[in-house]
Amino acid sequence: MNTISPNSPSIRRSIACPIATMLLVASSTGWHEPGNCSAAQPRIPAFGPPTQATLKAPRRRTAELLDLDTGARATSTNFGENDRETHAWVRTNKLDLLGVVEKGHMAVLCMDLAVVPARSNHWDKVAASEIVTNWSLGQQEPNKITAISPATEQTDTFFFRTREGGHGVLQILGQSDDPVGVRVRYRLVKQSGVK
Repeated sequence: MNTISPNSPSIRRSIACPIATMLLVASSTGWHEPGNCSAAQPRIPAFGPPTQATLKAPRRRTAELLDLDTGARATSTNFGENDRETHAWVRTNKLDLLGVVEKGHMAVLCMDLAVVPARSNHWDKVAASEIVTNWSLGQQEPNKITAISPATEQTDTFFFRTREGGHGVLQILGQSDDPVGVRVRYRLVKQSGVK
């Protein structure tokens, strides 16, 4: 007669798999197929490297915008002449941010970005999981243009979600004089499977 020891690997696996699956299904880190215990490892969100950028203030009709997802920039020489055409250009190029400095005040214009204020100077303390599970950020519908500024928001730190689904944290560092613009830094939450 064949007997199976309660300590055999197959018995331990059959007990552990349903428990691991239940925990992962309830977890905010992602869904795993029941019964596939070998793939049932929680994905803990993490940040990619920080990026610093200067968002140049527009001069006349020339404006340079930044894509947060890729770090790419694009420049328009007729920015704002026709709102519909300008917004189509912004979307086609997947652009997100423009710095503005007027009469000594600075702001960052967010294009099609869901953005919510975080605690000021929260840059070093925020965890990536805090952003991807942020209820306010998840519920917010992006506006065509949202202006953010430490002067009006009473914070320098913001959580964001791009139109392409990227999540991250942005901090406004201050005004730049050469070139005239707004200095920022940001970190993106790494996509699943990206090292």
